[in-house]
Amino acid sequence: MRSSISWIPNSARQRGRLALLAAVVALLTGCSSSPVQANAEWAKSGGSLGDDNGYDVAVNGTDGSVWVTGDISGPGLFNAGQEDEISTPSFGGADIFLARYASDGGLSWVAIAGGTSREEGWSVAVDSARDAAVIGGYFEGTATFGQGQSHETTLVAAGGWEDADLFVARYDVDGQLAWAKRSGSRKPEITTAVAVDPRDGSVVVAGVYLDPFVFGAGEENSAGIGNGLIFVAKYASDGKVIWARGVAGVDPEDTYISGNVQNLAVNGTDGSI
Repeated sequence: MRSSISWIPNSARQRGRLALLAAVVALLTGCSSSPVQANAEWAKSGGSLGDDNGYDVAVNGTDGSVWVTGDISGPGLFNAGQEDEISTPSFGGADIFLARYASDGGLSWVAIAGGTSREEGWSVAVDSARDAAVIGGYFEGTATFGQGQSHETTLVAAGGWEDADLFVARYDVDGQLAWAKRSGSRKPEITTAVAVDPRDGSVVVAGVYLDPFVFGAGEENSAGIGNGLIFVAKYASDGKVIWARGVAGVDPEDTYISGNVQNLAVNGTDGSI
C-alpha cells in the first residue's frame, strides 16, 4: 500500500477481510450465528498470481445472486477449470473487480476497473428492484470503468498519481457500467460503505476524508463539505449528487484514525440512514 493512504490502518482492512469471509460462509451454508452443523452449498475461487482481496459481498434478495468486490493484482482467472471460467485483464498495479454469481454458484461475469496504480473496491450494495449493484472504494491517478462499453468512463484523481480519490460506480445485471463518479481533494478520500434506497434506487455512500472537497464538482448538481473526518453523501439513481454532509468540528491533523465506516443501511420506508 502506498503512503498516500497509510492513514487507513491495516486493522481496518483485516476486519473487512474477516467480515467478507464470515458473510460468504453464511451465504454458502445458510447458517445463522448459532453453533449448528452447516453444509456448504457451493464455494468458488478467483484471482491472480499476486495479492488479491475480497472486501465486501451482497446478495440480491429477489433472485439470490451474489455480488463480490475487492482488488486483484494482475491478469486473473475466476472459476478455473469450470464451464463458466472467466479470465480477466489487468490495467497494472491492483485493479477493482466486481463479480456476479447466480444463486447456484454459476459465474455470470467479472468486471474489472482501474489504472496503472492502485485501486480497490471496498463496498458493494445491490439494488434488487432494478437488478443492479453499486460499488465504492478508491483509486489513485486514473481509473477506467466499463472499458469498451457504451458508458466507458475514465476518472482522474484531483492530486494526480500521489492522491487517492473516492469513487462510486453502478453496474447493471449484465455487468454493463451505468455510471462512475469520483470526488476528492489533493489528499485521500475513500468510500468505505455503500447502500441503496429500494424506493427509488438512489445511492448513499459513507467514508473518510481529510480536506474539504466537492461532490459532483463541475456538474449541474454539486455539494461541498468542510473540514471533518467522515462523510455521508447521496446520489440519485442516475449518478447525480443530491446532498453531502461531513462531520463538523474535527481537525484531521489532530485526529488519530482507528477505523472507518463499515456498515451503512437505508430505511426502505422513509429513506432514513
